[in-house]
Amino acid sequence: MRALLLTLALLAVSASARKQSISNNEIKRISSELFNSDANNVFSHLSINPQGKVPYSDGSGTDYARFDLIDPFNATRYLGADTYKALVNFYDNFERDSDREEVTTRHEHDEEVHFINKISETQPIRKMRDFLVAKGYLPRSINQFKRTMKALWFDFYSRNRRRKQTSSGFEHVLMGEIKRGQVSGFHNWVYFYTSERKNQVNYLGYKKYKLLGRGGSVKAAVIKFTFKWHNKMKPVTSMLVGTSPEMELALFTLCFYARPNQDCRVTLGGENLVVKTHTYRSSGKIMPGSAYVDL
Repeated sequence: MRALLLTLALLAVSASARKQSISNNEIKRISSELFNSDANNVFSHLSINPQGKVPYSDGSGTDYARFDLIDPFNATRYLGADTYKALVNFYDNFERDSDREEVTTRHEHDEEVHFINKISETQPIRKMRDFLVAKGYLPRSINQFKRTMKALWFDFYSRNRRRKQTSSGFEHVLMGEIKRGQVSGFHNWVYFYTSERKNQVNYLGYKKYKLLGRGGSVKAAVIKFTFKWHNKMKPVTSMLVGTSPEMELALFTLCFYARPNQDCRVTLGGENLVVKTHTYRSSGKIMPGSAYVDL
């Protein structure tokens, strides 16, 4: 009971704090700052192959791409930042089946704390935190902020009536789940690339594709596409490519607070985009149900 009350207290803004409204222009400004401050962006080292375009009317699972989405690259070298290393630690932590209950071991708990500590040292997270603290959405204490982020993204909740703790925002958004025979979530390019190397996903082709940046300063891409994961279909997903996990979580956390269940209009690399965040209510808590950049 004490742990539950602590979590609720951390996720809620103090009753004495007054939330300030956040304008669309402010969201565009701060999202651009998050993107531009991403020191661990690796897009310049990637080669992306969009290949065949999937018609919107085609839900058959036809393969319009002969090759992987992302060419092999020196991941050991270019994904060597602490936040990428911490991300990889989670790849064996979750149950793919959304009906199977999740259990966190002490070692996995420590990995979550380590990840939050590492991303909290980066500029995208710092800028997001400073902005939302000033607006009254997050606690000023850095330790309380870290606890809030850990609870927000890693606390498990139930997505079905069986009350089992089967999902978390982090698992759904960055790892993916299998729900009713189809892929649900899965919006992180690093995990997708790793899964391609292991032949666990099959990229089937793109629906939309946009480079973020202009001229010689392109710093990322966003792609909406179709794929199979462990032979289960994902009819459509979208993900940023080349961005760091801290930039993505900073962006998704910003929109979770600023525009929950609404279009969150952001600017990344000079391009105007929409981030979708869907909330999920469980045991009195409002949690991230999903978050992704849409095209």
